[in-house]
Amino acid sequence: MNTIDRKKHSAEFKARAQKEFGLRLAELRRKHGWSQETLANESGVARSYLGSVERGHRNISLENICKLADALEVLPPDLLIPPVGDLVKTKRSYMKRSDKPAPKA
Repeated sequence: MNTIDRKKHSAEFKARAQKEFGLRLAELRRKHGWSQETLANESGVARSYLGSVERGHRNISLENICKLADALEVLPPDLLIPPVGDLVKTKRSYMKRSDKPAPKA
């Protein structure tokens, strides 16, 4: 892969990662039944910035990822992985996954 191809691939990867992060963030926010304004107030992140992140237009900092995760009561890595249905782990249940009822067959 030549330099131009690498740069194009890198830019595409970054754009896709930002978009997926934003979708995941919006999904978790909605699971709480929160508006962007509520999440902004709970996390200390500006609402306009939050909207840009959810649309995939911002490259969010680790500090803001931690603020949002804390407000949403999830661990920061949970914001970085694709959704797994209803198995979103909260801080209180993260270590107790085995305690969750087994899915009905």
